[in-house]
Amino acid sequence: MAHQGQSSGGPGNEGDEQFHFRQELTKARDAVRREIIEWWTSTHPEEAEPETSREVLLSWLKEHNEKIKELPEKRIQKLRDGAEKCGGRVLLLDGIEHEDIPVVEDAICSAYWTGNARASWSIVLADFTDEHPSLFGALSFLSFIVSFWLVVLLLVRKEDFANFPGQGGIAIGVLMVAFLFIHGRILAVLGLMSSKLLSLWRLIAASSAIYLVVQDGWQAGVVEWVSKKKEYVPDFFHIAIKYVDVCVLYALKGFAALVLIGMTLSFLDDVRYKVGPKEPDGAVTSARILLDLLDLAFLSQEALKQGSVQSDGLRTYLTSSVRVDILLHLEKVAQAAEGRWKRSLRVGDEISDRAIYEIGDGIAAAARKWKVAAATGGDKLVDMNNAFVNALVDAAKGNWELLATETSERELLRRKLFRMARRVLALATMGGTAYVVLFDPFSWFGASFSPAVSSFMLMFAAILSVSIDPAIVERIGSASKISGAFTDKK
Repeated sequence: MAHQGQSSGGPGNEGDEQFHFRQELTKARDAVRREIIEWWTSTHPEEAEPETSREVLLSWLKEHNEKIKELPEKRIQKLRDGAEKCGGRVLLLDGIEHEDIPVVEDAICSAYWTGNARASWSIVLADFTDEHPSLFGALSFLSFIVSFWLVVLLLVRKEDFANFPGQGGIAIGVLMVAFLFIHGRILAVLGLMSSKLLSLWRLIAASSAIYLVVQDGWQAGVVEWVSKKKEYVPDFFHIAIKYVDVCVLYALKGFAALVLIGMTLSFLDDVRYKVGPKEPDGAVTSARILLDLLDLAFLSQEALKQGSVQSDGLRTYLTSSVRVDILLHLEKVAQAAEGRWKRSLRVGDEISDRAIYEIGDGIAAAARKWKVAAATGGDKLVDMNNAFVNALVDAAKGNWELLATETSERELLRRKLFRMARRVLALATMGGTAYVVLFDPFSWFGASFSPAVSSFMLMFAAILSVSIDPAIVERIGSASKISGAFTDKK
């Protein structure tokens, strides 16, 4: 009977435990619901108190939906406020005639609107993110979880880790850190040359890692090579030497996944600056030059105040950031005028286009003419300030030809020859490398290049070409036609 009592008591105890567990779970759920309802009531005291957490969720989604619907109006208001603020700076300038102030102010407001229309959504979205951190926190967490599990499901195979030692996991982490460190150093160097090279290198790094992942021939060679160099491997990792191919393989998989995620995030970050309405290139470039002229007028006015200080004025100016800012803005205006500005205003008529090109070259020459005065300071600061103010007024009225200075035929010929030499050298570098990759003439004397080596050759050729002629990216507009040949060859 005692044995029967113990047997009958077992299931009963198990049922009691389940009952107590469900009871505790219900208490916890009720506590969470009360916390959610109290939080909503405290933040929205004017609304009726909800009875369930589901009502809170629906109200929360409805509130954020209303805020999202208000974003277009907020974008317009942000643009309007920024344009009025930028136009109001004209009133703080000295040297502008009273009757010219409204014209310049209207032109500056219009230039600000034109120059910032396409990127205006980025400001509104940044404000919305700061005002609603809970929404973007939830979306970021959900995106991380989904991305993590997708990477695990797509890249990890259980059979690769049969009898896999713990040291192997550490080795994978060390290799990934090493790959990412080298990748980061290369990005830092390329960023100093041109920001356009960053995406190119990310693409090459990811494609090279993916190529090695899908290839099988290198894995046995890696194990054999590391086994021969066993004395250089720390004793802690000796047990993982025979699994070194798996370590390298998953380090490459992780590296490729992180680089691709970084490329996606970078792309999405760029998209938010380009989702607004696109203005014509000629209007955008003219607007940016006009805003740069406004900055130059203010900077030269500040330089004039610094240079006029008794005894110590020249030293104050020469050691100030204003001097460097003026030089940078002058070069920026010169490059825009002789580059994108005159190209964006082409109409296809030979006479008109030639006149615009002459004006662009003249504006660039006039801007660079003042670089000596800006660099040395002195009495010419007064003339420089007057020249910048007058240039701002003339540009606001659309009299761009008044900004240009005459350049000699010899100077123009010298610049054209210099630009042509840079263009030919850059194109020859890129074209020669493309020829080697496409036709592989060295295979006549030995083994062909692997696709990974070809990718690195193209990458270094692109770096060198952009260093020689930064405008080569615009000129090689048909590069996508060649990509098909690369794909077929591989």
